[in-house]
Amino acid sequence: MCINVLLKVCWVGGAMPVSVTQRSFSPCRRRFNVLRQKPDLFRGETFTPLVSESALPRSVFHNYTARDVSAENCDCLNGGWCREGGDCDCSQFQGLGERCQIIPNIGQDRDGICRSWGQYHFETFDGIYYYFPGACSYILTKDCHSPEPQYTHWVHNSRSCRGSVYSCPRSLSLHFPSEEEITIAGYQVHKGGVRLSLPQTVRNVFLERLADYILVKSTFGFSLAWDGGSGVYVRMTEEHKGHACGLCGNYNDDGSDDLTTSSNVQTEDVADFGNSWVVQLPQERRCRSVEEEFPSPCTSESRMDDAIEKCSALLFFPFLSCHENIDPNPYVASCVSDLCVADDVDTFCRALVEYTRACSHVGYPVREWRDSFPQCYCISCPPTCTFEKECLGSNLHCLDGCYCPDGMILQNGSCISVSQCPCVYHGSAFPLGHVLEQGCSVCVCMGGIWNCTENNCTAECSVTATPM
Repeated sequence: MCINVLLKVCWVGGAMPVSVTQRSFSPCRRRFNVLRQKPDLFRGETFTPLVSESALPRSVFHNYTARDVSAENCDCLNGGWCREGGDCDCSQFQGLGERCQIIPNIGQDRDGICRSWGQYHFETFDGIYYYFPGACSYILTKDCHSPEPQYTHWVHNSRSCRGSVYSCPRSLSLHFPSEEEITIAGYQVHKGGVRLSLPQTVRNVFLERLADYILVKSTFGFSLAWDGGSGVYVRMTEEHKGHACGLCGNYNDDGSDDLTTSSNVQTEDVADFGNSWVVQLPQERRCRSVEEEFPSPCTSESRMDDAIEKCSALLFFPFLSCHENIDPNPYVASCVSDLCVADDVDTFCRALVEYTRACSHVGYPVREWRDSFPQCYCISCPPTCTFEKECLGSNLHCLDGCYCPDGMILQNGSCISVSQCPCVYHGSAFPLGHVLEQGCSVCVCMGGIWNCTENNCTAECSVTATPM
């Protein structure tokens, strides 16, 4: 269905509380599908034209019946399957390594974003996807260039995650110089154990709630988005290239050295790499390391087949428009891993969301994709919100999620009228009608703007005599 959308979004804390973007989606056109396959590392890109999706049985696409050995015998990761001799064939999603443990994302518009979602999925700044089933706290990314790091960010995975990885708790800890630890769990933000109301400025870091995200932006070229559940997305400016370390890699435009341990040793072992970045918290019991030969989440060949059939939806309409910009292979592989553990609608929808979210973050939103997957319409959206998405003026180009109906704006997860926008002073938000007195000025908050008047002040003079 074609629609014309007029989208209003309020950026609380800015000088202008409302920005209006108009975009027309018309007319509607369906294209024939083109399955984009990741190239061999030593060859150019190849494109395989397909007939329309309705004419192509999914079983034809994922038919790889040349298996010689059951998948249970060699623990391949990321959709790899066993060949005669017990080694892994990684061609299904173009994985690399003995166990297909990494998948390079060669999308031309990755934009240097590190992302992690669903507890165990990671993609580095330089585009290396890997599956690491860690159940501890880890250094996600850290400034390893300065004696006093500009930033250190931890991700706290669930100690015991059963079932869907999206149903297990996850949280973040942010560390900046000369500041108390900032923790983010769900949509609650605490600093030094005290809950912060948003928006909030902490020295040179600004935090706010926008749509389905907590956004953290700094003056030194760092931005982070947290989806309130498991997804964390980090972007840094080029001045930080080569200075980062942690599970996000070193951000040097070379994915081949991303799996570098905390002792500065390059490895191909995902477990060795991930375990080296563990954070042992004094208030918690010691965490168990991930085994070197950790089992694949797809312990059953039949379950993997079923998962591949469902997850291959990302290779067809309506996701084709983003394939050139964001390679779908890592997201199909992560979807397969998730559905092998919990084959339910919510898990499937969250897997689709992660791909569309990656596309949105670099400025190529997959519009109206939920029309093709009506079972995904109610995922994580408040009932008062519509489902349109649009690009926003953020360090992440676009933010997917829920936005308010026309005439309303989003403030801390609720839709309010524009006239109810709070005003910001020194990083703190003040409600409509709040009176602020500063010297001889009296300011009243009105619709997100301070309305100030100058009063005449009575001058008093005094003379103090100094004894001779």
